[in-house]
Amino acid sequence: MSATTCKIVETIEAGRDVENFVMYMMEAFKSKKAVIDFLKDYDKSVESLKTFPFCYRSVSFEYRRYEIRLKPFKSYNIFFTVDIENGLLFCVF
Repeated sequence: MSATTCKIVETIEAGRDVENFVMYMMEAFKSKKAVIDFLKDYDKSVESLKTFPFCYRSVSFEYRRYEIRLKPFKSYNIFFTVDIENGLLFCVF
């Protein structure tokens, strides 16, 4: 799969996880800048998955029969799966 054919799709679950974390950050740190910086870094990290999605290790569970992979991000993890046939990369958690 080349970077030009891969489309990133965020699942509902992943969107909720990010949204909940952003809400937590706003309550805990009261800093809009911290939230914006986190989201920018998160977006960059997710976009970088287009380049070499298979260089990240797989974990021992699946999502809709797809192998789940893990990309470290700061002190968090981005879980994703790749649908080679359709050129899609799903961020799942």
